[in-house]
Order: sequence, then C-alpha cells, then structure tokens
Amino acid sequence: MRLDGSLEGFSLPDIVALLTASRKSGALHLSHEARHDVIRHDVIRHGVIRLVDGAVSGASSDTARQSLVRRLIGTGHLTDEVVSAGVARVRADHAVGLARALQDADAVEKSLLLDAARGHAVDALFDMLQWTDGSFRFGAGDYDVDDVGLRESAEELFAAAGQRMEAWQRLSLRIPSSAAVLRLAVAPAHDPVLTRDDWAVVSMIDGRRSIGDLVSWSGRCEPAVVAVLAPLVERGLLEVTGGSNDDEVATGLAHQQQLVASLEQAPVSDRAAGDTGPNESARPQTAQTAQTAQPVRSAPEPAATEQVVVLEPGVNRSMLLRLIAAAAVG
Repeated sequence: MRLDGSLEGFSLPDIVALLTASRKSGALHLSHEARHDVIRHDVIRHGVIRLVDGAVSGASSDTARQSLVRRLIGTGHLTDEVVSAGVARVRADHAVGLARALQDADAVEKSLLLDAARGHAVDALFDMLQWTDGSFRFGAGDYDVDDVGLRESAEELFAAAGQRMEAWQRLSLRIPSSAAVLRLAVAPAHDPVLTRDDWAVVSMIDGRRSIGDLVSWSGRCEPAVVAVLAPLVERGLLEVTGGSNDDEVATGLAHQQQLVASLEQAPVSDRAAGDTGPNESARPQTAQTAQTAQPVRSAPEPAATEQVVVLEPGVNRSMLLRLIAAAAVG
C-alpha cells in the first residue's frame, strides 16, 4: 500500500510520528516547489525520510545530490583515491550508493560516518520543516542503496532541527547572505575554542571564499554552516568583510567534490528510491529572486497493481493513524 497526500494539509512531524509509532519501514518522499536554492536554483526539489522499523535511517532534502558524501569530503578524511574508487563502484553497480561504497571499502571510520549521517539528517529535516506546500508519498519497503546503519529517534532529530530553527533568525543577522566573505580576526577578544566539526568549516576560511563556497565545499546546508560561524563572529573570532572570491582556489576538497558531481549528473542519480541527496538548503524566507532551471525528475509512478491511498487535508489524526497502520510493513 502507498500513501499520498499534500503538505498543506498535514504537518511533517505528525506524518513521521505516526509512521514511527506504527514501526513502519520504507521511505517518505516529499516534493516542494523551491523559491530559491543556493546550490542549484531548481524549481522542484525532492526530499526523503527513510525509516527502518520506525527509526530514521537517513534523510535528504535534495535527492538529486550526494550531500552525505559531500559532507564526509568536507571533513578532510577522504582521499582522491577512495572517492574515485567509490564513484567507479556506483557506476558499475547501481544497487550500491556512494556512501555505502565508501563504508564497504572501510574508507571512513564508522563513528565518523554515523555522526555525518545524523548531522545530514538534522540538516535535511531543518530544511523540509519549511516546506509548507508540496506533496508527500510513503512507500513501504523502498530500498535504500545508502543505508549506512543509522537508526535514530525521529522525535530527537526533529527536536534538534527545531532548536536550529529557533536560533536561525538571530544567527542569520550576523552573516547577511550567502555571498558574505569572512576572515580570521587578527586580535580576537576571546580565546578560540572549537570542536573538530567547527574546525572543518573554519579551516576553509581564507578571506576570499564566500559562505556559498563554504556550503558547497563542506557538504553542509547553509543554516548548518551559519550556525558554526555566526557565534564566532559574535565572539570576535571572525570578521565579515566586503571581499569576494574572484578566483577559485584549487584544492583537494574541490577536486573530490567534482568527482562526486560527476555522479550527480549521471543517470544513476535519478533513482528516486535509492539516491542520497544533499541537504543544501536555501536561506529561509529571504530570497529576493528565484532562478529557474530544469526540474528534478520525479519519483516513478506506482505499479498498476499497487494500492494507493490518497490522504485529503480533512483527514484527522486518528483516521490518518488508522490508514497508516493498514499499510503493509516493508
């Protein structure tokens, strides 16, 4: 059984809460008309939340991109050789995703991979919580080519995404746009104390690269990057400059990201049920214009024999729970 509905009529946390309460396995696919997008300027964006026995095993707010691997690249723990080998395997075997290929090759520590997958899921939920229009579809048993073993409580992940939303308005005032350029303060007023994750972003700052560059190279969404950098601006450790990135600096990170981009442009990246897309999100409700590109290919239509339940906005929570409980468990 498949469940279809509109995001105008149902809250995303409510939909996921009911699926997790029923211990469903499968994928909740979402589509949304993006008003702007820092990375790709697509008209339609497709996201997914994956569940295994009611636990979140992964999430993405843009299934057309390989943002989990981009995030791993941004940590500086991967080499050109392992990324190239992973890309080659995915091209040869479409049943394996790039993150899984890296995991199978022991190219990344398990703890680092799971931390990245969890952060990636929080980024995606933060982004998709802002999708107040669009549609959703839950398919029981949808296969995930990039299941790396993450099993997280949906309630905890949504709580983390909600905390980020509460802080976003204040933090975004410190960094006015994705075109802003930062530099290290020469004489900071406070001693710098950073986590390893924070340092992975700060180390890319050179006084020329914009916030948009840092988003692209780190593999994180803009709010996640701003959440790291804005407090450092507040503490006087970083300064916002009027500079611009006139010439792109060639780095190992840029080369690895280009390797991943080649997969995103290939037909394999159009597998709706299998791709892990990125979580790069646009700055919420602050775009002045929207640029149009070709829409992302939508998920394939269900087979003729598949039973589809279309949920209307008038369906109450109790009825929705009964309909979800009736769906086949994957």
